[in-house]
Amino acid sequence: MFVKIAALSCVLLLASACVTSGYKSIGYDREGASYNTSRMNFTLTGDDRGTCHVLVKSRPYEQNGKTHICGYIHDPEQGGCGGLGLMSEDLIHAWFSGAKLILGGTVISSASFLDFRTRTSRIPCVATEVDWRPEFQNDTARFKGDFTSRQY
Repeated sequence: MFVKIAALSCVLLLASACVTSGYKSIGYDREGASYNTSRMNFTLTGDDRGTCHVLVKSRPYEQNGKTHICGYIHDPEQGGCGGLGLMSEDLIHAWFSGAKLILGGTVISSASFLDFRTRTSRIPCVATEVDWRPEFQNDTARFKGDFTSRQY
């Protein structure tokens, strides 16, 4: 099982390298900022089955007419991947590395900048080339990637 999960992680990481990020790292968010919460579920099928439940915290904002966003993947102990054990954090991170972040039905950037808050106490922020739209302010980020089963 470990070999299959490790191989899946490698394939996901290689696939994510082919996705253009669409963002530039601009530092870290300020303390005390408020975030929108996205609940993400995805299912792995085959010999290594499991459903991952993930919370993502994000804060889109406008700067110089462009969309910027800060965010992180919530502590995996609050969700995780049932039945996948210790590899769940790596699988979740690999999935987001290859996923796209969507606001208001518009692909904003790759979601690869997202990481677990427990890995770093700082929250990364990125600048995108997407023009800001007011509806992005209160929108909940959505994610599109391989093997997505449901998002609410």
